[in-house]
Amino acid sequence: MITNTANPPSTAVRGGFDDNAYEVVEKALSQSEGQSARQQSGSMSYGQSLRNLMRLQEDANTWTCPPLLINVAASSTSDDIIQIDIAETLLGREGGRNVPSPEKRNDDNCYWFAKIFNINTDEFREKEIVREIKAACRAAGFTVNCKYKKMEYGNGCIEVKCCRGTYHCEEKSLAHNRKKARSTKSNAAPKAIKKKTTKPVHGQDGNDTRCPFHFQIYWDEKRQRWFLPKIQRGNRVHCGHSPIDPADIKLETKNSISPEEEEIARDSLQSHISTAATQNLIRTRTGETLSWQQVYHMKKRQENAQYGRNENTACDRLLHYLTTTDGISCTFLFADPKTHLLSEKVKKDKRNSALTVEQLGKQLLGDDTDSPAIYAKV
Repeated sequence: MITNTANPPSTAVRGGFDDNAYEVVEKALSQSEGQSARQQSGSMSYGQSLRNLMRLQEDANTWTCPPLLINVAASSTSDDIIQIDIAETLLGREGGRNVPSPEKRNDDNCYWFAKIFNINTDEFREKEIVREIKAACRAAGFTVNCKYKKMEYGNGCIEVKCCRGTYHCEEKSLAHNRKKARSTKSNAAPKAIKKKTTKPVHGQDGNDTRCPFHFQIYWDEKRQRWFLPKIQRGNRVHCGHSPIDPADIKLETKNSISPEEEEIARDSLQSHISTAATQNLIRTRTGETLSWQQVYHMKKRQENAQYGRNENTACDRLLHYLTTTDGISCTFLFADPKTHLLSEKVKKDKRNSALTVEQLGKQLLGDDTDSPAIYAKV
């Protein structure tokens, strides 16, 4: 046994620790008890703590909109693209102004969209204007509803409001769902489905505040241009809800990717690329993450449009299912009455890749007098 004569061993105590260790622990415990007693003497009641918590929640649910960045033209005569912040144009009722009259609109009081935005139809607004607005709002942490409003002399505007700017109406929602076409052949009444809503509910405690955020984008019929006033009476303050992580906000497919990218995704699905692989393709090309359900819905719509008509037989639908569904390997024999040949098609299962179909034309008949029907019976 090796001992240290310069430093004599300390007195052994409980647990094998020396006296100094226990003195440090006892001192720390006494300080902690004293601090706890001081906190208890000045502590708040349960009701006060609850009110403070509710006040903090209300403060968190009232916030100023961060920058809403969109691209516009540098001027009415130039198509050089600049980026502006829509939120800076929203000065409320007190500091804002009405939209300039047609004869007073110029580069000093209006931001003009590029000259290519010279169409005012429902389809164009959804694909070009509304899609950009919703993408900018998602990046800022909230979602909006866009509604077109006609004005005099052919002018109009797109009213943009926070999705929590109107109350949820259960009766209106049910009436809207009843109008949707049903794919089932049963005449039985559909089961009532209770859906959650992101809108405030009138009279519901803690969820009764409508958000005042709103602004407008206008159409000039004379100039055939979309424009945004540099100062308007919109409101940039949100109330009744907190900002959302943009990654958690899912937009419709038409508002997430361009029509060109959607067409590429359809071509991928038509080439028997799996849903997950097509989802990754969209993410790689655009940076947008569509949910698996969105891509699958795109696939089903394409299949219904191509094979859902009445003139397609049950055999056609079965053939399409077997050749487009992952995890299935199968072999088909096709008879050609004109050539008296049987063709063999083999489908091999390859996950996350195009499913190849190999066709091998063979003279499988015993002699020239036999037919495919007779050969099949044999």
